[in-house]
Amino acid sequence: MINRYPSQYISNAVLVDVLSKITNTPPNVHILKKRKDLIKEVGRLPESEIIKHLTEKEISYLKRPKKERKLPVFLSDEEMNKMFEVLRLQNDIRTEILMKFLYNTGCRPSEAARVRIKDIDFNNKFVLLKETKGKQQRTALFFNEDFLQSLRLYIGNKKNEDYLFLSNWNKPYTVKGITKKIKSIAKQAGLDVNRVSAHKFRHTHAVNAIKKGVSIISVRDQLGHSNISITNEYTKIIDSVRRKDYEEHQPFSSKIKTDSKYCSNCGMKLNSDANFCSGCGGKQ
Repeated sequence: MINRYPSQYISNAVLVDVLSKITNTPPNVHILKKRKDLIKEVGRLPESEIIKHLTEKEISYLKRPKKERKLPVFLSDEEMNKMFEVLRLQNDIRTEILMKFLYNTGCRPSEAARVRIKDIDFNNKFVLLKETKGKQQRTALFFNEDFLQSLRLYIGNKKNEDYLFLSNWNKPYTVKGITKKIKSIAKQAGLDVNRVSAHKFRHTHAVNAIKKGVSIISVRDQLGHSNISITNEYTKIIDSVRRKDYEEHQPFSSKIKTDSKYCSNCGMKLNSDANFCSGCGGKQ
C-alpha cells in the first residue's frame, strides 16, 4: 500500500533542525511543537533555504495537494418523492418520520440519532439538539404543521427519556444504521445509491430554503454552521441550478430581427432586402 502522507518519513528531529538553522532559533523553541505544526512551519519557509537541508523529494513530501472542493450534493423533488412512495407502500412510518425529520430540520444524522422525546417542544415548534458537532447546544425549528402532526402521532405513548428513533433492536439508531436504511430505500426506489445518504437531506433542506428566499444567516443558524462561508457553498449550488435551467431552455438563443442592414463597403444603412447599396452601388 502506497503511503498517502510520506512526510512521516521525515523525522521530527530533522524538522526541528531545519527550522532552527533557517530561522536562527534554538531547537528548544520548536522541540515541543506538534508534528503538524512543524510541517506547516517548514513548508512556509523559502524553498531556496529548505533545499540546503532537505532533498527535493523530501520537500515535495511536505506539500500535500489541495483537495478539490466539490459542491454539496442535494436530492431533487423527484428523488424524494420516489423514496417516500416506497415507504408508504411498505407502511414504514418510522423511516418516513426519520427522513422527514432530517429534511425539515436540516439536522446532521448524528444529531437526529441522539434526540430524545423530551428534547422536542411542540408548543414553540423546535427540537433542542444537545450533542452537536460543535459541542454546543442549539435549536432547530420546525416549519411544517403536517409533519408536526405526524410526529405527535409517531411519538404516541413514548416516555420523555426515550430516544426518538430506535432500531429494530430497541436501541438508538447509529449514523451507520440510518445511512444503511436510507440507501436501502433509495435502491428500492431505483435511485443511484451513491448519490443518496442521510446527510443529503441536510443539503436538500439548505438548497430549498435558499431557493425560496430564506436568508443565508437564517440557514446558517438552522444548520448550526460555525462559519457563514460553509453555508455560502449552498448559494453556489443555486447558481449552478440557475445556469442549468437557462441552458436547457435557451431563452436568448434566437437572433434579434431587424428591418435594416449595413453596406459592407461603405457602411451605409440599407433595407434588409436590399441586394445593392444605394450609396456606393456595391453588391450585398
